[in-house]
Amino acid sequence: MVLLSAAGINDPVVSLKNGRIRGELVTVRGTDRKVKQFLGIPFAHPPVGPLRLAAPQEALPWDEEKDCTKQPSMCIQDPQIMVNVSKSMSMQITLSDISEDCLYLNVYTPESAMQGDKLPVMVWIHGGGLTVGAASHYDGSSLAAYENVVMVIIQYRLGILGFLSTGDEHATGNWGFLDQLLALRWVQDNIEVFGGDPRVIICVCVEQSLSPLAKDLFQKAIFQSGVAVLAVMNMFYPTGVRIHNYKTSLSFSFFVFRHLLLYHKASSANSLIAEEYLGNAQSPEEVRDRFTEVIGDLLMTLPVVGVAGYLSG
Repeated sequence: MVLLSAAGINDPVVSLKNGRIRGELVTVRGTDRKVKQFLGIPFAHPPVGPLRLAAPQEALPWDEEKDCTKQPSMCIQDPQIMVNVSKSMSMQITLSDISEDCLYLNVYTPESAMQGDKLPVMVWIHGGGLTVGAASHYDGSSLAAYENVVMVIIQYRLGILGFLSTGDEHATGNWGFLDQLLALRWVQDNIEVFGGDPRVIICVCVEQSLSPLAKDLFQKAIFQSGVAVLAVMNMFYPTGVRIHNYKTSLSFSFFVFRHLLLYHKASSANSLIAEEYLGNAQSPEEVRDRFTEVIGDLLMTLPVVGVAGYLSG
């Protein structure tokens, strides 16, 4: 969806636990409904200096009204990955600046929403293999406009700065997951001023994990893409991690933050996959049907239109 700015003297202003913020009123193309949009709201102190490779701390209060009309900086990552992904999927993604100071979130709420409305809240936690992604890549205005919900899109530290562990007290890791928890606590403390209900929080998670530390921070969850033993969950650890006695696929030490295909084993992996799924398929119809099964297992689900288009070809 493309947003049309309706900013002006009617810019929405709300008072959070830490201070006042000003957003803007936008219109979602295709409807006359307006949405209050707040971009780049700090939920944590900048994770720099002594807070680098450390648990996040709550944002400090501010005195003056904070301008929340611009997308926050993306956390440290390789932006070319998102450029390549967007091209391959025919997506349009606008890349914002990159900075270690990146613990911000965006909030979208219906124009008429007021404190006390108790609207359901959806919190989007982006995927990207814990290495790429940002709040600016997603627009929550459509859901806010059409479904009458409060939409929150968070971002968290990625790569080494988010997940490196030395296996001891020097770097215990999982900073990115702790960022997510702090963002959920921020939602509990502040979402009511946007018209949301802190007792109806729905987490929409892409390639994420479960933690007992998140108890009482949300009530429902929609999980997309990924499982508990996903290899990426161990890519920043010096040694293998056992999950219910199943050792993850990356079970050796390394500290260089690279893409998942670090060890140039793609060709052998592709051969194994082809043998497993395609076997001795000969006819185009057999190859088509078995390849569809490959895609289904890889992506879990496919859009109906995409499958129909492939099969009709």
